[in-house]
Amino acid sequence: MCILFVEVGQDDRSITLLANRDEFWHRQTQSLHQWADGIVAGMDLEQGGTWLALNPNGAFAALTNIRDPSKAAVGKRSRGEIPLAFVRGEYSAQSFGQWLQAHCDDYGGFNCLFGRVGDVWLFDGVTLSSTQLSPGRYAISNGATHDLWPKMRRGLALWEDVSPSMTWLDILQDTQKPPDDALPRTGVPFDVEQHLGSVFIERFGEQRPYGTVSSSRLTLTSAKYRLEELNYRSPSVGGLQVIIDGNVVDA
Repeated sequence: MCILFVEVGQDDRSITLLANRDEFWHRQTQSLHQWADGIVAGMDLEQGGTWLALNPNGAFAALTNIRDPSKAAVGKRSRGEIPLAFVRGEYSAQSFGQWLQAHCDDYGGFNCLFGRVGDVWLFDGVTLSSTQLSPGRYAISNGATHDLWPKMRRGLALWEDVSPSMTWLDILQDTQKPPDDALPRTGVPFDVEQHLGSVFIERFGEQRPYGTVSSSRLTLTSAKYRLEELNYRSPSVGGLQVIIDGNVVDA
């Protein structure tokens, strides 16, 4: 997953998470569904992990990769294990941040957003530190979490200016790219950097097509949740949309 926008409610009693997953088009994936142990998530069928997960008790976690070709992209373990480690474990959010710091070398570079209503944290895979988020809106992409790339600013601005006629998908499907001189320089070829410059990455590449493969929204309170996913790789016109609602169960 390559970009996240999250709102920690001003009353600290709600969370809204908007997320685009960017991936190689042919990587096998199962769409959002409820797993046998009650977790709600999509599944990467190559490694068995996920990029965004929620458990029945209202604990959630979401990942983005760090884009840095100078470092190993793949670790000893799959990054898709990380959201599952939190939602299947008995960690407090603070203690999970400590776990991430201790185990981050086992994985390729990543940022991780995780927590519960009233206790949301962000692990920065560049500084290797965790921060508890205060009420407000945040964007997380593929670099240091304090480094707001143009597409992160763009998504936050769209969210701020959202009109009654707009939906959450209007934010996540935005394809506007910044001027070339505003793009981050992450070490990938510049033409690739240009493709990656928008919130929604249009499919590119002939031999190994890459782009945004799904968009998701999580709305969470202490009592209820809704997790929605639009999968663009579905043959259905406009993509396959899955919506799962539920009540949060006390741990």
